[in-house]
Amino acid sequence: MQTRVSFPCTRPADLFACTKPQLLVGFGMVAAAQLSGTSCATGTPKKRLIFAGTNDSEVPYNGLGVLQAAETTLGQWEKAEACSGEESITTLPALVDDGPTVIEHQMPGCAAILYEIDNGGHTWPGAEVTLTTTLDGVTSQNIDATQVQWDYFSSP
Repeated sequence: MQTRVSFPCTRPADLFACTKPQLLVGFGMVAAAQLSGTSCATGTPKKRLIFAGTNDSEVPYNGLGVLQAAETTLGQWEKAEACSGEESITTLPALVDDGPTVIEHQMPGCAAILYEIDNGGHTWPGAEVTLTTTLDGVTSQNIDATQVQWDYFSSP
């Protein structure tokens, strides 16, 4: 039986997926980044999602130091899957006018997806907005990271 797990922090998600791929159908990273130099053995779950805010001051979208840029990580995942073709970049329809725009990056037929939250902060997209979350930047309500992950990892 495979377990569906999503970790909000970087190291447990990618390390667990790299070392125990037989237990997962995939993994997601929200407001997190893969560390430079992270490599996984073959057999790592192919279904992988990244939700990354472009205005995240704690885990910068374009990387910082040992934290990789979100698009670099997506590129590594696509390469590991042997994906080919032109990556599609699609702006998803706005559900509300809250500032952030959600942009989906994916190669056709590839199971790795990046959800770029343009103008989003260090927050969980779709989560309740509170004083605490406001301090971490804008929380987009234009995508629900929990629901998207549930739907994606639950599907065949």
